Amino acid sequence: MRRSGRTTRIVDEAIQQLFTKGSIYVPTKTHLEENLKDTRSVKKNMNYIVDPDWDKGYAQRDLFSRILKRLELEHNFKANDSILQVDLGRMTFTLTDFKK
Repeated sequence: MRRSGRTTRIVDEAIQQLFTKGSIYVPTKTHLEENLKDTRSVKKNMNYIVDPDWDKGYAQRDLFSRILKRLELEHNFKANDSILQVDLGRMTFTLTDFKK
C-alpha cells in the first residue's frame, strides 16, 4: 500500500527553503510546546520546518534525520562539510557560502 507522501513533500519544502534562505531550523517538540501558543503560526515563523504531527513521539527528530539523509543522497552534502553546517543539538542546517 502506498503512503500519502506527506513527509516527502515536507522534506522537499525544507530543502527548497534551505536553498532559498540559506538556513532552516527544525524546532524540537519541547521548543514548540513551550514557545508556541498557536500551532498554526508555525508555518509563518522564520525558517521553521515542522511536521504536522510534531506533537506525536519523535516526529521532529525523524524529520531532521530525513532532511539530512536526502541532502546526503541527492545533493551529495555531508554534515559539517565545506558546504553544509549541521547543528545536531539545535537541529539547524546552514549553507556556509550562501548569497541572497
